[in-house]
Amino acid sequence: MTTGDSIEGVGSQEVDPLVADLVLGIRDRFGLHGLRDARRLIDEEIVLAEQAMAELEAVSEPEPDQ
Repeated sequence: MTTGDSIEGVGSQEVDPLVADLVLGIRDRFGLHGLRDARRLIDEEIVLAEQAMAELEAVSEPEPDQ
């Protein structure tokens, strides 16, 4: 990373400094191609996490009384 590089936030949300460092590290080592690869992998992980959360919610919902 170069001096002065920082990612202060996305929109109004704060970005964890470790996440920011990882993104800048990917950018510096792999360039735009690496950032796009990382974005694709992150998108896949988000889908998997959302599916897992939906499954947990379905399991934890009580059965309606018949």
